[in-house]
Amino acid sequence: MTKETKYNLVFLVIIVALLLPGAIIMFRKRMSPDARRADLPDAVPTTVTYMDPQPTPPGMRRVAPLKTMQWFAKVVQDHAGASALTNLTDSDGLPLMSDDKSFQLAAIREEPSATRIWVVSWNPNEADFFRSAHWSLATHDHVLEGAGKTFEEIAIPDAVRDELGENGLLKPPKTMAWREIEFPRADHGTWRITAVLNGRSDQLIFVPSFTNPDGNKK
Repeated sequence: MTKETKYNLVFLVIIVALLLPGAIIMFRKRMSPDARRADLPDAVPTTVTYMDPQPTPPGMRRVAPLKTMQWFAKVVQDHAGASALTNLTDSDGLPLMSDDKSFQLAAIREEPSATRIWVVSWNPNEADFFRSAHWSLATHDHVLEGAGKTFEEIAIPDAVRDELGENGLLKPPKTMAWREIEFPRADHGTWRITAVLNGRSDQLIFVPSFTNPDGNKK
């Protein structure tokens, strides 16, 4: 084998390695029963995922994709248990996100002497903030300090990542960060959950309803 042939083979291997991931994604999309016919033009995007930190572009709406929500519900059930309050939505019916979308409130559970919450972060760029932030829960009369109990990174299935990409998320994450935080028992009413780290803060204000699961609105 000549030196020129070796160089050509190395070049070919590099090209294949670069193109193969995109080809696999394209093949999986084409094999999906929901895929568009090849002879039809691509649809104009009209949606953006609810966890996307970018401002909502004009003429587009935020959505909670079906497959993503089905997978997420299973994760919440497995981690928070059947007794936790999990149907947490804002006034638009979308999952509860913080103001800067650095975290989502996934579940709440009331215990005799504690209030336990589970929060997630979909944005890898928020990993350090999400992992190391100081958490508090403020009610009408008290500010409660949170104690982190668990931290976990959960792999996101390819089908969910594909769906997020199809709904406008430019770089779907490979993992979702998950945290369990315990507070002293919180009074009912308006809650403000705040995460603070190095002078930066993000918050979520809402009214949890423990009698009407559909009443948790931001």
